[in-house]
Amino acid sequence: MNKIIFLASLVLISTVFVGCGKTEVKNIASPAPLTLPENSVSISDDFKKAPERKAIGSCFNSADSTCTEYLGSFWTESMIRMSCDGDSRTYSAEACPNNMAGGCEINAGQEADAITWLYFSDVITADSLKISKMACETSGVGQWFDGR
Repeated sequence: MNKIIFLASLVLISTVFVGCGKTEVKNIASPAPLTLPENSVSISDDFKKAPERKAIGSCFNSADSTCTEYLGSFWTESMIRMSCDGDSRTYSAEACPNNMAGGCEINAGQEADAITWLYFSDVITADSLKISKMACETSGVGQWFDGR
């Protein structure tokens, strides 16, 4: 339970402070798509999907399986590179890779618009994703998307 609370807090904090790491790549390989069991429920049209938008840049953090996409006019390449400083973080001039499990957008439509995407991994599970969604939606500034 503490791990789930920690992950939810991490997502909320990362969406507020929108940070990233230091290695530059032009194209980040997308994580392998999630294969659902044969008896699982299919994704319905009720899920809120994020629209395709032109990102100014992004930062993938392999340590916590997240990627922050910088969308608003406030962000510059140098600001994104600076916030993307760390061993497990990778800067890209492109949007985050698809196949994300979900994400929290803060300041939607505003100058500092950014969205932090989460990817299923040993860190991000279905349970922690539910808590991250709840934390995003109750923050007052976040809007949750179920992937892209």
